Amino acid sequence: MSQSQKMRTALKELVIPNLLDRGFEGKYPHYKKIYDERIELLSFDTNKWGNSFTVEVSTVFLPSSIHDSNLSGSEEKHPIDTVTVWDTNYRYRLRGMFDGWFSYDDEFYDKVCDEVNKQMDSLLCNLTNTYIVGE
Repeated sequence: MSQSQKMRTALKELVIPNLLDRGFEGKYPHYKKIYDERIELLSFDTNKWGNSFTVEVSTVFLPSSIHDSNLSGSEEKHPIDTVTVWDTNYRYRLRGMFDGWFSYDDEFYDKVCDEVNKQMDSLLCNLTNTYIVGE
């Protein structure tokens, strides 16, 4: 099994259950939590060169909301049931461990997952009342 496959397995065992417990739904790499007025989005993005990934989070406000929706086009272009972080104008990237990326090798899968959970817990606790803006 490659390091990328091992990391994905660790994420599915140690991080994804945390998301599901918080009411998110979806499958790797895209997750969402739907409220009456908004959708909170979270996506994992792997580095094409391997051994690292990022976690990006965003919020889409539904049309009845007083906020700009934050979609990078019309709702016809991005149906609510298929929208992901990558369809939004503004997103927040978890800090990662090295230049915004969570890097890993055979010895650090658990530590990386612990850091992702720590940052997600902090962010998701504050996200409920926060509109994510670009950096």
